[in-house]
Amino acid sequence: MVWGQDAWCYVTDKARLIQECARVVKPGGVVAFTDWLETGPMSDEEWEALHTFMVFPYMETLEGYATLARAAGLTALEKTDLSVDFAAHVPLYLERVVTQFKQAILDNYGQEMYDGVVEGLTQWRDAASAGKVGRGRIVARKPT
Repeated sequence: MVWGQDAWCYVTDKARLIQECARVVKPGGVVAFTDWLETGPMSDEEWEALHTFMVFPYMETLEGYATLARAAGLTALEKTDLSVDFAAHVPLYLERVVTQFKQAILDNYGQEMYDGVVEGLTQWRDAASAGKVGRGRIVARKPT
């Protein structure tokens, strides 16, 4: 089995990543992962702000990941949109920064960093609630 959790959004060449997963998993094995997704249209400015804050080269779509899995010779078993759950959790990240981590960020990194984190998470919260970004799960099997 190959497993990934919310990290493939940082990978520049997602097609190669999935091809390598398909290569190393045994026949009949499973490739399963969750990841942050682009789920709706956004302006160039929104796209740039979201990707720059998280240092993502780009986000894939749920169907895009399924297509990459098929292109790598995998059979998609599950393709689940978890965006409603994602949108419910992003505000919690922002709340924790403001209530729990503010002083530590200020002490270690300064006001400018704290303000940047709050601004970035606010943009992610707004994009998630507007259905522009989300999260998904893909489970695929390598043929035997």
